[in-house]
Amino acid sequence: MVCFTAVGILDVFLHSLSSAFLLGALTVILLVYFIGPPGPRPLPVLGNLLQLDLKGPYKTLLESSKKYGSVFTVYLGPNKVVILAGYRTVKEALVDYDEEFGDAQQTLEMRHFALTKLRDFGMGKRACEDKIIEECQHLIEVFKKFKAQPLPLRYISSQDN
Repeated sequence: MVCFTAVGILDVFLHSLSSAFLLGALTVILLVYFIGPPGPRPLPVLGNLLQLDLKGPYKTLLESSKKYGSVFTVYLGPNKVVILAGYRTVKEALVDYDEEFGDAQQTLEMRHFALTKLRDFGMGKRACEDKIIEECQHLIEVFKKFKAQPLPLRYISSQDN
C-alpha cells in the first residue's frame, strides 16, 4: 500500500508539473506573439496574409501605416515582419540604429565598394557627361535621318562612332 501511495503522489506531481509547464509555455508564446509594435491582429497560422491585397500589398501596408503609425507589425504566415513606413522612419532606423542592421565595419566596406564601382563607371567625371551628350546628338541625327519612320534598333546599336 505504501508503494501505491508513492506512485500516486508521483503521478499527481507529474500532472501538476506538466500543467504548470503547459501554462508557462502558453504564456510565453502569447507574450511573444502579442508584444511588439502595433499592427493588425493576425490569424494563428496564416498571419495577415488574408488581409493583404496580393496584387498590390504596398497599398494595404500604406493604409495600415495610417492606422498603426510608421512602425508596425504584420505576420506573413507565421513570420513576424516589422514594417517601417516613410522616409524619416527608415532614415532614423538606418542611421540612428545602424548597429541593429549590421556591423559598422561591414557597412563601411559595402559603402567603399559601392563608391569605388560608381567612380569606375564615371560618377563625378566630366568625361562621362560629354560622352552622354555626344551619344544623344548622334541619336538625334539618326532620328532626323529616318523622318518619322520606324527605325530598326540594330541600326542604332551597330553604328560605330
